[in-house]
Amino acid sequence: SSVFSHPWPAMAATIVGDARTMAMLYLGAAGLKLLLQPAYHSTDFEVHRNWMAVTSSLPLREWYFDETSEWTLDYPPLFAWLERLLAVGAGYVEPAMLTLSATPYASSATVAYQRSTVIAMDIVLLVGATSLAAATARWAPPSLSRIRIIPAALAFLDAGLLLVDHVHFQYNGFLSGLLLLAVASLTTHHPLAAAAWFALLLNLKHLFLFAAPFFFLHLLSGHVLQPFRQDGMGTPQTHACQSSAAHAPVLPSRADAAASAETGTAAPSRTAAAAAHRPRWRRASVRLLSLAGIVVAISSLSFGPLVAVGQLPQLLRRLFPFERGLVHAYWAPNLWALYTAADKALAFAARRPVSPALASRAGAAVASSSGATAGLVGVTAMAVLPQIQPGHTALLVLLLQAPVLVGTCRRPSRRAAATAVAYCGLAAFLAGWHVHEKAILPPLVLLAAAAPADSTGARLHARLLLLLSAAGHYAQLPLLYQPAEYALSRALVLLYFICARDALRDRLCWLVAAEGAGQAGANGGAGSAIHTRAIHTRGGGDAPAGDVGGSHGPVAREASRREQPLSGRGDGAAEARPDTRTGIPPRADETLLRWWEAAYLAGFLPLEAFTSALHPLLFGARLPFLPLLCTSAYCAVGVHYCAALSLALWRQQRQLGDRLAEPIGAPAAQLVK
Repeated sequence: SSVFSHPWPAMAATIVGDARTMAMLYLGAAGLKLLLQPAYHSTDFEVHRNWMAVTSSLPLREWYFDETSEWTLDYPPLFAWLERLLAVGAGYVEPAMLTLSATPYASSATVAYQRSTVIAMDIVLLVGATSLAAATARWAPPSLSRIRIIPAALAFLDAGLLLVDHVHFQYNGFLSGLLLLAVASLTTHHPLAAAAWFALLLNLKHLFLFAAPFFFLHLLSGHVLQPFRQDGMGTPQTHACQSSAAHAPVLPSRADAAASAETGTAAPSRTAAAAAHRPRWRRASVRLLSLAGIVVAISSLSFGPLVAVGQLPQLLRRLFPFERGLVHAYWAPNLWALYTAADKALAFAARRPVSPALASRAGAAVASSSGATAGLVGVTAMAVLPQIQPGHTALLVLLLQAPVLVGTCRRPSRRAAATAVAYCGLAAFLAGWHVHEKAILPPLVLLAAAAPADSTGARLHARLLLLLSAAGHYAQLPLLYQPAEYALSRALVLLYFICARDALRDRLCWLVAAEGAGQAGANGGAGSAIHTRAIHTRGGGDAPAGDVGGSHGPVAREASRREQPLSGRGDGAAEARPDTRTGIPPRADETLLRWWEAAYLAGFLPLEAFTSALHPLLFGARLPFLPLLCTSAYCAVGVHYCAALSLALWRQQRQLGDRLAEPIGAPAAQLVK
C-alpha cells in the first residue's frame, strides 16, 4: 500500500543534487570546529566520558545504579547504547578514558576523540536541515530552488550549536538533526517515517517530549482519521489531510498492464480500487496499528533489555529528577527567570517592611531561597510569590501549546508543521520545569531550516529568527565564562547575526521579485507557477477574487506594493530580473525589524557592558549572580516576544497552506533543480 511509502527517494535525490554544496558546507564547518578543539570544555565533557566508561565497564543491570562519579547516567536507554558504541572506538584510541573514576579524565587524545565524534555526528544535522529546507521549498516558485541552501546553511551553522556542542561540549546538533528529519517527514506527508524518527529521538533524549502532543495529534488527525475526512463522508478533502494513497503511484497488475498495452488506454489500478472500497474504519485501524507498531518496536529495542533486568523504576527516577528544582543553576531565559527575579526583588523590598505580614513571610523564606541566586542546584523556595510545583508547569505548558494543538486536531497543516513544533518547543522552554538554557536551540534550528515560501511569511520569519537568535545565542554566552573564549564567543554570535540578516534579506528580495513576476505573467495571460497554484482551491475549483493567490489577494497586493522599491522602472516582470553579476535581485529598501525590535537588540550593548565590565568595578565580589540574573531576565523578554511571533507565523502559514494547492508528490527532479 502507498500508506507505507517512504520519503527517502525524494530526500536522497535532494541530497545527491546538493551533494557538492553540502560537502563544501560540511568541510568548511568541520575546519572551524577542529580549530575549536583546544578550547574550554565544561563538565558535560566528563559526563559523556563517564557514560562511555559506565556502559563499557559495567554489566547492563548496573548502568543506572552506578554512582562512582557524580555525573550519573540520566539519558534514555538508546543514548546509553550509543555511548556503548562510541566506547568501542574509544578503546582503540586510548583505553584509559574508559576507566571508571570519580576524578575527571581529559587527556589530549580523549579530547580529540570525543570532539571528533560530535563533528562526525553533525552529518545528521546537515541531512536533516537539507531535507526540511527541501520539503518547505516545495511551495516556493521553482525559480527560487537555488536559494534553498540558505535555510539549510543557517540551521547547520547555528552559532549556538557551535558554542554549545563544539566548545562547551554536547550532542545537540545530532539530536536536532533527528528532529528536523521527523518534521521533514511530516511536511512531505510520510507519517510512518515521521513516527520512526520521532520515536528514535525520544529514546535518545526524553527532553524532546515537548513535541509529543503535536506529533500525536497531527498523525492521528492527518493520517489515522484521514479516511473519515474523504469525499465519501461528504466533506471535501483538504490538502493538509490528503491521504498518501491519493497521490502516490500504485502499480497496476500484469493483466491490467497487458490490456493497457493492447488498447493504448491507461491501466486501472486494482489496488487503488480495492483501497477505495475498503471500510473506512479498517483503513484507520491499519494506519493506527502501523504507527503504534513502529513506536512500540523502537521503544522495546531501547527499553526492553533494561526492563528484563529490573532497571525500569531506577531508570524512571534518573530520567525525571523533579527534586532538582524549578530553575537551573544558571536560569534559562524563560518565564520562571522573570518569576524568580520578581520574587527576589519583592523579598529584598520586604527587608524594609511594608507590612508586618509581608515582612514575616519574606523573612522566613529568604534564607531557604538563597540557593536560587547562589548558582546551586536544588529545590528553590519562593520568598514572597506562590511556590511552583512540577504539575503546575506541565499544565501551563499544555495551555500555552493549546492553540496549536487544537488547531492541528481540527485541521492539520503540513506547511505549518515546522513552525508548530518550534512554537511547542518555545512554550515548553518558557514554562517547563528545570529548563536548561540550551533547550532554546532545537526551536531555533527548526525555524532556521523551515523558511516560509511566501514573502509575507518570509518577512515575519526574518523578524522572528533574528530576534530569537540574538536572545537565544546571547543567553548561551555565560556558559563560556573563561577569558580565553570571551572574544571568540561574542564574535561567532555577532557574525552569525550579520550573515543571517543579509541572507534573509536577499531571500526575501528573491521572493518578492518572483511573486511580482508571477503576478505580472498571470495578468498578462502567460501564467506562472504561483498563478497555477493559486487557482486551485480545496474543492478543486477556481479561486475567488479575494483568495490568497488570486489577482486581488494578499500575495498580489504584496507583490504590487513591493514592485517600485525593487527597481524604479519597468513592469513586474522586468523588476524580477536578477543582477547579471551577482544573481541577486536589486535589494529593496527592506527594514526587516520594527523600531522597538531594533531598540531591543541595541539593549544588548549596555547589557554586555554592565555584565562584563561595570559589574566587577561597581560591586567587586559582591552579588556574583547579578550578571546572570540580568542576562536571563533581558533575554527572557525577547524569547517571550518571539514565542508570540512564532504563533502568529504558524497561523499565517496554516491559513496560507489551507488555501493554496500544495505540490504533493513532486518528482525528485523538481526538488534538485
